[in-house]
Amino acid sequence: MNFSKNKFCYILICVVFAANTLLMAEDEPIRINFYAKTRTNALLRSAVLPGWGQVFNGQRRKGYIIGAMELTTVLGSVYLFSQASTKYDEYADTGLKNSTLYDDYQTQYNTAVMATGVAVVIWLYSMADAYFSGSSADMDYEEEIRDWKVYMYARKDLKVLYQYKF
Repeated sequence: MNFSKNKFCYILICVVFAANTLLMAEDEPIRINFYAKTRTNALLRSAVLPGWGQVFNGQRRKGYIIGAMELTTVLGSVYLFSQASTKYDEYADTGLKNSTLYDDYQTQYNTAVMATGVAVVIWLYSMADAYFSGSSADMDYEEEIRDWKVYMYARKDLKVLYQYKF
């Protein structure tokens, strides 16, 4: 199990490094208006919470279904990893090398890994669908949900600034 945690940490570090490199490539700050009806905002919302981008695009039913599927697979993965850990502890307590408990652990662990893979696929699908499902005609205008806007600036010095305009 430690190998998979190390692998996850390595991938996370690579993603953060890549994002940091992209942010530092720009001399000007990146400005994001979270209330503009854009494909990027739909994608970002689905990256944070799968299904939120679809709801943002006006596809509520699809968004709720995607969100429920993601929640189910994530909770299932957590449960299956917990069960795999319990099975491994049972195997380790017996001290037998060729025990069926190890086979039970291995089966449970492989199932948990597959469930995690399904959760990742649903998450990626949610982002892609949120980005491509909004029609460009509907996304070209800026709609203010409230009477103020939130802007985020990312700078080279790794500061994130929020600006409110009333």
